Amino acid sequence: MLLRAFTLLAALGGVCVPFLAPRFSDSYNDFHVELPFLTALALRFYPLLILIACGLGCAAVRIAWRYQDGKSSERRLLAIFILLIGLQAGITVYALELPLFRLAGKITGGHS
Repeated sequence: MLLRAFTLLAALGGVCVPFLAPRFSDSYNDFHVELPFLTALALRFYPLLILIACGLGCAAVRIAWRYQDGKSSERRLLAIFILLIGLQAGITVYALELPLFRLAGKITGGHS
């Protein structure tokens, strides 16, 4: 039961992250700054990120709901899908916040 709840939470979190992209896009348009490549890529293709997150999330939830007898292959596959969801969400958050990191570095006198 706990595994199913964790999987569902990870899937929902992974799907929600790309929905933040339009908000960041509006903010960055107001700043009139040149965006890093990774940020521009995430903002341009955020619908694809949503589809990827939905696919990974659905696959992980399906595996978690079928996982009952403790097969190690299913456990490994579920772990891989949850890891991929986390990786996709983490990279998306990093890409969306990268201009803010650079701006903060300039304000504090750091090099970026």
